[in-house]
Amino acid sequence: MDLTDLDSVRAAAARINDSDSKLDLLMAVAGVMATPERRVGPGWESQLASNHFGHFPLAWSSTRSWPPPTARASSSTVPPGTP
Repeated sequence: MDLTDLDSVRAAAARINDSDSKLDLLMAVAGVMATPERRVGPGWESQLASNHFGHFPLAWSSTRSWPPPTARASSSTVPPGTP
């Protein structure tokens, strides 16, 4: 998958969704730095596209593979005047 190419990102998300597995963890940590300036896609700078713009459509498009949400809520209330 090429994070600077949205078609490639969407194809990867489709492969994830089409698999029988569920996605337990998605770490969006691409780190491209100090590369020669290059324009990709609709004129985006390649470093910005790979480090930021590719992650959102990957995560959003692969949501069908995420496990169902669980209802976990916790709260604590401290009564006024409690030290």
